[in-house]
Amino acid sequence: MSTPKGSDGEYEEADFIKNPGVGVRWIYARRRDELNSLAVEFGFKADGTVEEVRKAFANLVSSGSFPQRVWNRLAELQERYSSRAPSPVPTWKKDETDQFTESLRVPTVSDAVPIEIPAPPRVVTDPRGQEARSNTTSTQHLIPEKIHKWNLRFDGSTDPLTLIAALEEKMTTYRINPEEIPRTMSEILEGPAARWFRTSHLQSASWGTFRKEFLDFFLPPRYFERLEDEIRTHVQRKGEPFKTYMIELRTKMQQAGYREEEELYRAYENMAPEYRLYIKRNEFTTLKQLTYMATEYESIKQLEPTRSEAPVMTTGNDEGSRIRRLPNPFRDSEPIMPTEYATHRMIGQGTPE
Repeated sequence: MSTPKGSDGEYEEADFIKNPGVGVRWIYARRRDELNSLAVEFGFKADGTVEEVRKAFANLVSSGSFPQRVWNRLAELQERYSSRAPSPVPTWKKDETDQFTESLRVPTVSDAVPIEIPAPPRVVTDPRGQEARSNTTSTQHLIPEKIHKWNLRFDGSTDPLTLIAALEEKMTTYRINPEEIPRTMSEILEGPAARWFRTSHLQSASWGTFRKEFLDFFLPPRYFERLEDEIRTHVQRKGEPFKTYMIELRTKMQQAGYREEEELYRAYENMAPEYRLYIKRNEFTTLKQLTYMATEYESIKQLEPTRSEAPVMTTGNDEGSRIRRLPNPFRDSEPIMPTEYATHRMIGQGTPE
C-alpha cells in the first residue's frame, strides 16, 4: 500500500504505527468496483478474483504499519461501510393516499444520503367534519398480524442472511414500510434470538440500524471469508441436475455480493466435467444461455439408453443380411446399417475367386 504524503511531502519512519484496532470484516463485503476505488486510493494492486483482492487488502490492513492519517481514513471507511447495509432495501413508494412528505428508503453502500425521517401523517377532515387518518396509518396495526402469517422464524441457529433476504423480499411484495419491521420482530424471533431482541432496545430503531446490529451479532466470525471458500468448493455432484446445482450455488454467490460475470465464471468452472466437454466457454455469454445448454445436454443423455437398446431386425435366411435399425426421431424411414456380418460390395468385388 502506498502511503499518502503529509503536508511536508514525506512521513518520518517514527510516524508509522501498527494497526490501532481497525477491523477488516467490512472489506469482505465489498464489490469489485468498490475494491477498485480502494486500490486507487491506497495504492495496492487489485489483480485477481474478488475474493483474492479482498484477502490481500484485509491482510495488508491487519499486519501493516502506516501513519496515523492512513489509519484514520481506514477507520472512517470501516464506520461508513459497517453502518450501512451491503444490499439495497426495497423502496416504499407513496401513493395518492399517503401523507408522508418523502419516500422511505435505506441507502446502499455507494449512497451517502442519510435516511429521511418522515413527517407525522397529516390529519384530513371529511365533508362531515370528522377527522380521519391516512390509509397507511389506519392499517399500521395490521402489520404484525400480516408478518406473523409469513411463517418466518429465527432462533439464532440458522443463517441470519437468509432471514434478512426473506424479509426484504416480503417488504417488496406486500409494499410494507421497512421502518415498521423492527418493532414487529417479536413475531419472528424466538428462543435466544428473542431474548437478544428484548435486551437490545432496537424496537424503535430504523431498519438500517436493526439490520446492521442483527447481522453483527448473529453472523459468525470470518463469515464472508468462509462463504468464499464454500463457493469455490461447491461443485456439481454426480447425477445432480444442473438447475439444482445452479440455484444452490447462486444463492451463496449473491450473499457474497458477486457480480453477474463473476457468477457466470464460477458456475462454469464448478459444473461437472462432462458438461464442460459438451459446452465450450466461448459458446455462451449469460447464465440463461449456460442453463439452456446444460439442460439440452441432460436431454441428450436421456436418449442414450433408448439408442443402446434398439432391436436387431433379421431379413431372409442369409446370415450376411442381418441389419440393425436405430430409431431416428427426425425422419420416418432410416438407412439400413450393415453389421459385422454384412459384406461390403467393394470388398466382395476385390476378392479373387
